[in-house]
Amino acid sequence: MVAWFVPDLDVRRDAAKARTEIARALFGLDKHTGGTVRLMGKRVSFSSPTEAIAHGVGLVPENRKADGLFFNFEGPPNITSSRLRALLRGLFLDPAKERRAGQEYIQRLRITPAAVEKSVQYLSGGNQQKVVIARWLFSQARLLILDEPTQGIDVGAKLDVYDVINTLTAQGISILLISSDYPELLAMSDRVAVVRDGRILHVAEAGQLAPQPAHGPGALHVAAREECRADHVPSSFAVGLWHRTPPFRTLFV
Repeated sequence: MVAWFVPDLDVRRDAAKARTEIARALFGLDKHTGGTVRLMGKRVSFSSPTEAIAHGVGLVPENRKADGLFFNFEGPPNITSSRLRALLRGLFLDPAKERRAGQEYIQRLRITPAAVEKSVQYLSGGNQQKVVIARWLFSQARLLILDEPTQGIDVGAKLDVYDVINTLTAQGISILLISSDYPELLAMSDRVAVVRDGRILHVAEAGQLAPQPAHGPGALHVAAREECRADHVPSSFAVGLWHRTPPFRTLFV
């Protein structure tokens, strides 16, 4: 599956807020004030997260504690909350199905087994982040928007998140990574675009960029990455990202 976004949104606030607003607007949480969004070559406009989820899009928010987790729930209810219909028995939720589904994704993403029984508020930052990612995998999302996914977690947990991202892209899941960590972008990206004031200023392959950014502190860094199979049809990106020789991974800054 090939997913392209054109986040040419007219966002005019400070860099940190604008960067998150782009993610929120793409996910249908905030209203678009300009520009276009294209998914699978088709122009789309999500007026709510429900519409975005129905189109296979998931968001891992910057503030996972306030916006990404149900702190009074254990791991399985947090993971399965994105697709409860799959857990119904008649008109009622089947707790056994919920637990089995949660355990499956806890094992797949190597989340601590304690997450099965323990409230997520007691998990480490890295495990909490993987629980949020697991939620969108359970929803069968094909595009994940990751807003500062390694913020506030230790080095070991960062490596775990990077490993999860690599595994997901290898499975054909697209990643839109938003990060203020420039070395992280270079390491995790194939292509990087510089975004300022909600607009894309420049797109370049990560290998062509200097180890230190040349642009000012107001610039936004957003990245998108995907693993392409040989049977993918080349698709153009409105700001100059395109398929060349598959397999190909793309990062969008």
